[in-house]
Amino acid sequence: MNVDFAGEICFEHLLGKNLIDFAWIDVTLMRTMLEQLFSIYLSLRDKNEDYGFVVEGLLAFAERYLSINCYFSAYLLGFVEFLLDERLDLRLLSNIAVEDFLQTGYFVFSETDELPILEKRRFTELFLQSILERQALVEQTLHKVLADKETISDNALERYYNYETNDDLFREHWNSRFEVALGKKSENTEGIFQLSTLNRIDDMLRYELVQLLIRDVQYKCCQNCGKLFIPSGRSDSLYCGRIMPGQQKPCNQIGANLVAKKKVETTPALKLYRQAYQRLNKRVEFGYMEKPAFDLWKTQALPKRKACEEGRITIEAFTMWIDETSRRK
Repeated sequence: MNVDFAGEICFEHLLGKNLIDFAWIDVTLMRTMLEQLFSIYLSLRDKNEDYGFVVEGLLAFAERYLSINCYFSAYLLGFVEFLLDERLDLRLLSNIAVEDFLQTGYFVFSETDELPILEKRRFTELFLQSILERQALVEQTLHKVLADKETISDNALERYYNYETNDDLFREHWNSRFEVALGKKSENTEGIFQLSTLNRIDDMLRYELVQLLIRDVQYKCCQNCGKLFIPSGRSDSLYCGRIMPGQQKPCNQIGANLVAKKKVETTPALKLYRQAYQRLNKRVEFGYMEKPAFDLWKTQALPKRKACEEGRITIEAFTMWIDETSRRK
């Protein structure tokens, strides 16, 4: 998308990664960014109403977030454009959102019409709602086409084709059309490339989805959050690189620990063993138990834990043994 005040912006990324990540960007993070942009806009206008000064300040703030996701970046820059010029880029909005904006008067058709600055705050939530609508659509489509392998066909490309051919609602949501041609990326670029003109956010989303399917890009489900992801490093990666709501670090940094913790919490025998292990390990640390005695306990406890997990001894029997060997009498 062309953004006059920002110049030319280029994104290069692993095919499918931004599309899939867009479906699960934390809404709280998105809302916070838009609200911070609005607050900075007010602060800049209060200091100096010069257009160039305000543009420079807003873009300096937005720049740090442009690498998060190319689709969200398009929304961020569209929001900045609205704050600066009071022009709403309809290419970013769903049909429902367009109707909402029309009903609330958020279109300025002449240069003499202006919205009061504080009135623009209401725009933030409507704009966010439009992002969430597209986000939900992408998530639902990804589930239908990539994750739901029980229906229609075992092949993701065939599933997409069948939905687009036979499902009126699916076709209505993904009704974008775009031109494909051959040419150079720029005058100084060597070689001829396939060039696609994508005029709307929906065009961008649908184009990448189709390319993802045609090129058979490998995808997985994160073993921590359960969401789809495109491995950007090792092909045997088990966890995505997204930060899930309520977490401070991405799944690929905390996933293994969280999965292990969940397994402990949902496996009674393992939970009993871990509690006893930690209890006895503390005794060794404080000098109340000899290390060889602790090692002997472990060699006896591990096969008993395994027998309990496999149902060869009852949880009651394992609990009794744990109490007898790990608690002070």
